[in-house]
Amino acid sequence: MDEFGVSGRQAGTAYRRERAVEKLLVEELARQGVTAERLEITIRGQSKPLLTDTWDEKHRELYEAKGTVARAKVREAIGQLLDYRRHITPPPATCTVLLPLDPGEDLTELIHSCGFDLVYLEGSKKLVRKPAA
Repeated sequence: MDEFGVSGRQAGTAYRRERAVEKLLVEELARQGVTAERLEITIRGQSKPLLTDTWDEKHRELYEAKGTVARAKVREAIGQLLDYRRHITPPPATCTVLLPLDPGEDLTELIHSCGFDLVYLEGSKKLVRKPAA
């Protein structure tokens, strides 16, 4: 089996960026009168529940945040949203990928091709939404 090392420093940096952009989103939702939370999804036969990122119950919108715009992380976010969505009843009205930067045209098209919105940080405090449709 092929193995490779992963730098803890890079992973930690991405995690901090993910949490920072989530914090800005939660603050923005609060200004709109929306309480954001995380959902715990229990799956039959699994010992541990899945814990989502930000959930906006008022608008039934599920966000999956990533700390980098690397293709692998964007694809991971899409996969997580697809997995979570099928376990939430009724399903979310909107699923959104939340990123610390504009991921560029190709990855934006990938996110939109799944029917998901994109929200990313522009500058240090401005969240930009690019809806799927």
